[in-house]
Amino acid sequence: MLEVVDQMADLDSRQLIWGSLRTILKSDHQMPAHIKRVRRQEAEAQKAQEDLRAEVRYLQERVDEVEHLAKEKVVDIRSLQNALHKEEFTSAGLKVALALEEERRKESKKRVTKLETQMAKLILEVMTQTMEEFKTSSEIRNLNVEFGQKAFIKDFELCEGRVA
Repeated sequence: MLEVVDQMADLDSRQLIWGSLRTILKSDHQMPAHIKRVRRQEAEAQKAQEDLRAEVRYLQERVDEVEHLAKEKVVDIRSLQNALHKEEFTSAGLKVALALEEERRKESKKRVTKLETQMAKLILEVMTQTMEEFKTSSEIRNLNVEFGQKAFIKDFELCEGRVA
């Protein structure tokens, strides 16, 4: 920069004016191009900014939608967890009831087996007692006598048939 100032000091005023004028004319010629470029860049920047704002709005809407869906899912999950807890509680109750019923069934089966054994013993005792009573009863004596008489008569008739 110092060199430029030194060169300008060495120039006469006429050369200095013409140099300055030439610089101004060059810059005036380039100014509209720079202005157009700046305006175009401003327009592009504004368009990019609007696009970004639209993208931000869209993404915010998506975030809101996802948050809403997440809240609904949390409610659904809680509802399902409550239902699961109720089902687990019910299942536990049913398991306890089933175990109790199984125990009652085993006890009933033991009682039935015991009663069947007792009944078989009683039937055997009753049959034995009935048979003993029948053997000692007058009815069996009469039957034995009657059978003996019939057998004797048959044998007698058979013997007579052989003798004759």
